[in-house]
Amino acid sequence: MKAGNMYLSSPVMDTGTEFLNKQIMTTRLLLSAIFLLTILSAHGQAKMYFPNLTRVSIDTSLKVFFGYDKKTTHFINKPCYALDEKDPRHCFRDSVFAEWTVVAKYKYEKLADTVYIIYSAGMSDDPGFGIYCITRGIEECQIPGIQ
Repeated sequence: MKAGNMYLSSPVMDTGTEFLNKQIMTTRLLLSAIFLLTILSAHGQAKMYFPNLTRVSIDTSLKVFFGYDKKTTHFINKPCYALDEKDPRHCFRDSVFAEWTVVAKYKYEKLADTVYIIYSAGMSDDPGFGIYCITRGIEECQIPGIQ
């Protein structure tokens, strides 16, 4: 055996093709692991933070949901013009408020107010919820919000 060929014929040394195949396999395993972690983390974020609430879709096009407790909340989900005219949240069809949806009415025995939750897709698909307090048929507070 010649002195220069000792390393080429050694069974421990990989050839160039075997080395390249190992690099490709390592790259594939690494990419697969990153993909799997991404999928698992995205799945973990879909958990509901309040599993005791009933969750309903309010606006499917904008993916807006509302969660409520069935014991204290009366779910309505009607446009304000479809409410009874005696209801303080009623509006007329040609009113500027006609695009509002009365989502729910909340009444708690320790509060004097009835609280209405209103949803509006808003101008240019800028959705939001409004919380309105009604005492003796008079609107006393308004709290806009998106979550």
